[in-house]
Amino acid sequence: MSFFPLFFDMENHPVLVVGAGNVAARRIQVLEQFGADLTVVSEKVLPEIEELAKKGRIRLIREPYAQCRERIWSVSAFFLVLTATGDAAADGMAEADGRASGAFVNVAGDRHHSDFYFPGIVTSGEVTVGIAGTGDDHGKTKKTIAAIRRCLEEKERADGDR
Repeated sequence: MSFFPLFFDMENHPVLVVGAGNVAARRIQVLEQFGADLTVVSEKVLPEIEELAKKGRIRLIREPYAQCRERIWSVSAFFLVLTATGDAAADGMAEADGRASGAFVNVAGDRHHSDFYFPGIVTSGEVTVGIAGTGDDHGKTKKTIAAIRRCLEEKERADGDR
């Protein structure tokens, strides 16, 4: 299966992230940089996510998804739903709720239950590059991201020398 790359203006688009571990944290940080309106649901929360909540940059609900899902969906509609709990039941509930509402859904680590891949992002000035592999060779994707990052950094340095 191949995926078509799209770039969305994420400014103020509501995004639900279920989970607040390492994978979720990386995705939250990227989406926050692009101005997404983030709601994060998780009992356990990494310090960097807690800090974003304290600064008012995300909404944090410190509950299991199963306990707050009806309340969340009764007051919000989400453009994207990302789930990265590692708990198949919680991920499945969030996936089902997202699909029922018409949101695009990504289940971390399960491409067969995802509408989109969360790309590796490289930004440099006015340029944003998104990189996604098939999920079969994460190392190759990481090397590609690093190569593009180096290329853009070299271009910035060269442009700065002019």
